[in-house]
Amino acid sequence: MILRFFKATINAKDTIEYGTSVVGGVSPGKGGQTHLDLPVFNTVQEAMFEVKPHVSAVFVPAQFAAKAIIESIEAEVPLVVSVAEHVPVHDMLRVHEILRTQSKTRLVGPNCPGIIAPEQCRVGIMPYKQYTRGCVGIVSKSGTLSYEAVGSTSRAGLGQSIVVGMGGDMLPGTTLADGLRLFFEHEETKGIIVIGEIGGEAELEAAELIKEYRKTANPKPVVAMVAGRTAPESKTMGHAGAVFSAGDITAGAKAKALEDAGAIVVPHPGVMGEKMRELLDETKDAIESLGGNVVIKPQVLLEKSRRYAVKDEEDAEGIAARILGHRTGLHPFDDSVSTISRLYIEGTVQVDKEWHIAMTIDRENYCPVIRLKDLKSSQGTPRHEEQKSPKSSFVFSLTNGISDNIIADISKTLQLQETKMETLGKILQGMFRIFSEKEAINLETHLLSTSDGHLICSDSGFFFDDAAQKRQPDLFALRDSAQEIREEVEAEKYGLVYVRMDGNIGNVVNGAGLAMATNDAISLYGGTSANFLDAGGQATKETMLQAFGIIMRDERVKAILVNIYGGITRCDMIAESIIAAASELGPLRVPMVVRLQGTNSEAGLKLLSDTDLGIHVEADFGEAARKAAELANQDS
Repeated sequence: MILRFFKATINAKDTIEYGTSVVGGVSPGKGGQTHLDLPVFNTVQEAMFEVKPHVSAVFVPAQFAAKAIIESIEAEVPLVVSVAEHVPVHDMLRVHEILRTQSKTRLVGPNCPGIIAPEQCRVGIMPYKQYTRGCVGIVSKSGTLSYEAVGSTSRAGLGQSIVVGMGGDMLPGTTLADGLRLFFEHEETKGIIVIGEIGGEAELEAAELIKEYRKTANPKPVVAMVAGRTAPESKTMGHAGAVFSAGDITAGAKAKALEDAGAIVVPHPGVMGEKMRELLDETKDAIESLGGNVVIKPQVLLEKSRRYAVKDEEDAEGIAARILGHRTGLHPFDDSVSTISRLYIEGTVQVDKEWHIAMTIDRENYCPVIRLKDLKSSQGTPRHEEQKSPKSSFVFSLTNGISDNIIADISKTLQLQETKMETLGKILQGMFRIFSEKEAINLETHLLSTSDGHLICSDSGFFFDDAAQKRQPDLFALRDSAQEIREEVEAEKYGLVYVRMDGNIGNVVNGAGLAMATNDAISLYGGTSANFLDAGGQATKETMLQAFGIIMRDERVKAILVNIYGGITRCDMIAESIIAAASELGPLRVPMVVRLQGTNSEAGLKLLSDTDLGIHVEADFGEAARKAAELANQDS
């Protein structure tokens, strides 16, 4: 490394003492002299010819920084680090014009603390005594926030592999994404911290990169934060680049983009180390306690989730990093639901037999029933054949419970050894206790018979009666709405039944049967529904306004179909709700098809006609669905 503006004597001494190989300095007019027993050159070109440095550290004042940077670029020094802040923006525009014409030199900075590989080498002004060699890579716009992250990861016992201060300049030479690419490939880096702030869109580029990276095998965990959520508009917050102007991406929006991409976003740097250690250590500790061979499964309340078999710590850490932070909805990056934050890690077992057991409601015999299915024998069976395969059923009385005879019959059906019958009885009686005391509708589990003679349960899923909520306050207090689909939770507050689907036609319908038939008709005519929405028979103008709000805020929606058959629900009230939605939520951004039949339908249609909202009115059920599909497909 060479130092540009060699009067930085204290920094030079510290850098050399730290172990960095400094081969000389540049100070115009002082060529041929020595300083700290190192040669001084008049120009970078001369230094490049004589000592061939890999790095040029530029310490000149801001007004002269661009000239010094350009001199190093022209000399083709591979890496240039400029620490000066408040370099004039137009100077940096000229620097970037030159950078774009070549491929030999990378610039880090200006307005940056530099780069450090703890206990190995430092280029810049980082307070190196705070750094400890370890496994976390840090890339940050802010110098002081990078120091905070260093302190946090050191306290957590993790240390740092490499720390890159990209700097807070408006036009930095290296971005957050550049730092991420380095850490993705760097073997010593096991976890990554990204620190952004207001100004520019570097965080969005980083988010896109993280999103793609998380699709790869065994990605490293990423912890992120974005500073400046409370920054006032049009004020420069210290850094030249830290300014939030009208129309800029907010710090909150940047944080959300990073979170949606799979990074774990934290509110401040003080918790970064603990969060990263949590991500790295929990998996490691669980694997060690279970002896190596384990199965990892996300704790997801909404859907069946995949299980991952792993054989070693490194494999498990990679899988855990890939799962944590993913979305739990219809799509892996569905922003309507929360990220996965909990994992189950269990030891593997050798399974001889596996059955699916369900304790549910027999809707034909009006009583509880236990249903069995042999999963081992049905493996490889085509799905349509699998559905035809017989499932053994055992009905029982809710009052009398599960008798010993029923347990014996089930044991015989499963062909269990007599020694396992007692365990089976405990499992079934435990399921019945939950079923009866907690008013369950469906309890499911996988019953595994292991090669060492045990019966164990796996992959259980319980479904309870919402109508019994007031009688089961303790049970429903366990509800985690954060893991549910946001629109569904919001709709529930207003008595609406909303189910998110995987399409682009938003539906507002009254009545569950009519809503399902509407979804089916849309599919018949080549469309796909974005949702099921039953406004119910007790809908009011307020609840309908909320329904339209949920649909209109859904950016996936390319057309809206309102299909109302008025009974208790008046069609003129529906029309008033549509008009109010257009007034309060803004003009319709997508075409709307409205079918109103029944109570006060003529009055409702007249209201819509008088307001001239550009709505497509259809009287026929099929034509309304066909029109909605046609309009949605035109926009796609």
